[in-house]
Amino acid sequence: ASLGALEGGWPPFTSHIAFELFRHASTPAPSSPSTASSSPTSWISSLFTRSGSSSAASGIGRKKTPDLSPAERQKLDGYYVRVRFNDKPVTIPACKTPGNHLEGDQSFCTLATFKAVVDKFTPENWREECHASGAPAFPSKPEPAGY
Repeated sequence: ASLGALEGGWPPFTSHIAFELFRHASTPAPSSPSTASSSPTSWISSLFTRSGSSSAASGIGRKKTPDLSPAERQKLDGYYVRVRFNDKPVTIPACKTPGNHLEGDQSFCTLATFKAVVDKFTPENWREECHASGAPAFPSKPEPAGY
């Protein structure tokens, strides 16, 4: 719904969404895939701690589209995102504009256009926003569902 792809109403129970990333056949593969520099344990524990949180964005995924350098913007070229809702491709309205999708299929949104749309509602600092209430990540006493 945030992407503007669903026309009102609530999705049916057990609905699912898939985000698919495609590389155009004419786009060369990246020379070296990026690897995570931290172990899964430290990554997971970082979700629940305040230490080390920085407001500065690092990497293309964390920067807003207008803040990308020309070299970073160029890295988005040749990639497409398709959203599938309950296994059916959906078209994001911003991707319907010529030049914002793969020629011949509006459901394949350019990565640059998709990122610009998603940037509008992606938190700038999710750690800060998650800790805004000052409450711990997990409640101090069990809170069973339905009560």
